[in-house]
Amino acid sequence: MRCFLPRQEVTSPMQTQKFTIVICTHNRVALLLRTLSSINDAYVPTHSDVDILIVANACTDATVDEVSSFYSKLPLRCIIEPIAGKSLALNRAIAITHSDYAVFIDDDHRVALDFFEQTQAAIQLYPDKSILCGKIIPDWTGTEPDWVQDTGDFRIFPPPIPSFDLGDMPMTIGITDELPGGGDLVIKLGVFHRVGQFSVSMGPIGHDLAGGEDSEFLLRALKNGEQIHYIPSIIQYHYVDPERLKFNYLFKKSFQRSRSITLARNPEKTGIPNYLWRKLATYTIKVIFAFNTRLIRFYLMRVASTLGEIEGFRGHSNFK
Repeated sequence: MRCFLPRQEVTSPMQTQKFTIVICTHNRVALLLRTLSSINDAYVPTHSDVDILIVANACTDATVDEVSSFYSKLPLRCIIEPIAGKSLALNRAIAITHSDYAVFIDDDHRVALDFFEQTQAAIQLYPDKSILCGKIIPDWTGTEPDWVQDTGDFRIFPPPIPSFDLGDMPMTIGITDELPGGGDLVIKLGVFHRVGQFSVSMGPIGHDLAGGEDSEFLLRALKNGEQIHYIPSIIQYHYVDPERLKFNYLFKKSFQRSRSITLARNPEKTGIPNYLWRKLATYTIKVIFAFNTRLIRFYLMRVASTLGEIEGFRGHSNFK
């Protein structure tokens, strides 16, 4: 069941809010155009002043030309960040954005038709919250293999298609809770002045799955007293790429994401905890004695995740 923010509770009089949609992209022009089309389709309330800023990050495809010729009902501009790295692209956008809020959307997402309406309502209802996040739902096609939908004890984690769903009621997210991804965040610009920008030591370069720049930023924000509020009615849908359902991708993602979140949550720790070696040995033995493909896949993913944790502790000294 979807929970909509009640219009009758919105603070009156309604204040006009200025949003800049920030989309960082690298050589995915077809998906980017899909994202922009969904933004065109979404309803923009009267009291929302919205523009779009695209950062073409070391793109070698037709991104800049295609964006230049794209019909947008909202003001649209595209800038170039020539050095590869999503954090660099994000920071470049923040530096030239002067709106009330930056609305971050990934280039492989599409927004719900009421995305801006729900965002505007959330800001009116929770003016003291400096960071808002919503749901990210996989845009399933119905052709996916059965194991992708498994929710039991042996489900794949992290899931091959990113998702974020804390239920159907708004809630405040704390430092020990599951953190949202960077692709569905609404952030007051003042947060970046108080907390700083995204760490250039983290985040993907191209499509290497490194990630972690969003988690590190949100943890730093929470430690500095900022508040994150989850709004289930702010919804984006994540494109389902068949390549993400292949084992090589799953293994690499499990390793990289585990490494990144370990770096983000433990920047000061030294040495590799002994329990990680025991965990690695346990999962390796379970792989050897697994009796079906489902279990082998699950335990190999756990091996990859544990190796990522080990590398995260080992690589902490390079974090900045």
